Amino acid sequence: MQVLAERVRDISHRSDEAARLQRAVEAAVDLVAGCAHAGITVVEKGSVRTAAATDHVVLAGDQLQYELGEGPCLDSIRLQRTVVADDLTSDPRWPLWAPTVHERLGVSAMLSLLLFSDEGSFGSLNLYGRYPQVFDSDDIAVANALATHVGVAVWTGRAIAHRETALITRTVIGQAEGVLMERYRLTPAASFALLQRLSQTTNRKLVDLATELVTTGQLVALTDVHEP
Repeated sequence: MQVLAERVRDISHRSDEAARLQRAVEAAVDLVAGCAHAGITVVEKGSVRTAAATDHVVLAGDQLQYELGEGPCLDSIRLQRTVVADDLTSDPRWPLWAPTVHERLGVSAMLSLLLFSDEGSFGSLNLYGRYPQVFDSDDIAVANALATHVGVAVWTGRAIAHRETALITRTVIGQAEGVLMERYRLTPAASFALLQRLSQTTNRKLVDLATELVTTGQLVALTDVHEP
């Protein structure tokens, strides 16, 4: 467990989510005895993709699941639970994917674990094994522990990023209000109301308008809207 703790700390210290996920799949291969290849599938806004992979076997195996619409990683996300495939040569759950991935890529077993479920974003940690029955109870326990820690690291990183984004947004909007207040002698409330009105009439995000005004000193939309 000390090795697991060290790898989790390493994952948590990565600077961005992509780096954290890549470290996670590398850790899975190192920590789980039966794991030959590892990847992470992410579903966001109805789109599914492989966010991290140790090699081409994962990319090919995942892509085949996405194309066929069946497979352990998709079931793990849909059912939000761990999915174990001990022997893909005889598993009836995925009649198209299982025999194909075994024949093409030499994969005989798979373990998929729900990684995170956050505001419409879902992820699974997928471990590919070369031999049937390769994942024992110890492997599953280690994989579950790793998935739990990685999920926490991802959630924490996203929470920090959201806070930083919110702070930047508030700062930029405040600066834009200042420009309008000085240029048109508006009150803070009137400046914000003008930005809101411009956002609605131009169908642009308020923060984008504010950024344009702060960085260029100009706002094209102002010529089409009468100031209050």
